[in-house]
Amino acid sequence: MSDAKQPAILGVGVVVEQNDKFLVVQENQGNKALAKVKLSFSFPSGKVNPEEHPHDAAVREVYEETGYKIKVNSIIGFYLIKGALGIAYKADVTAEVGGGNIDTDIKKVLWMDADAIMKSAMRPANKQVLKDYRAGKSYPLAIISDNR
Repeated sequence: MSDAKQPAILGVGVVVEQNDKFLVVQENQGNKALAKVKLSFSFPSGKVNPEEHPHDAAVREVYEETGYKIKVNSIIGFYLIKGALGIAYKADVTAEVGGGNIDTDIKKVLWMDADAIMKSAMRPANKQVLKDYRAGKSYPLAIISDNR
């Protein structure tokens, strides 16, 4: 067992692929506690609110950060990152409502191909998520039992 502190935050990130490109956001602000660097790229992501199901948080975060409505399909994996435990989801766009970012923490919303993502200034966990996604890692949504 590691002596590392237990993460205080549960977070979600969402991989959306469409026409061989991935939905990403450019961070407008940094957060050292979560290894977030200003102007770096990431998949839409954020914290799970108290009493919120992680699946619902994934849908909410994508909408808040990009203006897209999504349907989560599966879980790519679970990631212990600096300051948080993250759940990465695979999702499909169901509608573009706002046509752009809504959240002030986001500078820009764009679609990038996998090679560009791997060469970009992106949070390290996001690159691992992309590798796992491309390797076909997938878990059913029901792996998270809601026993509230």
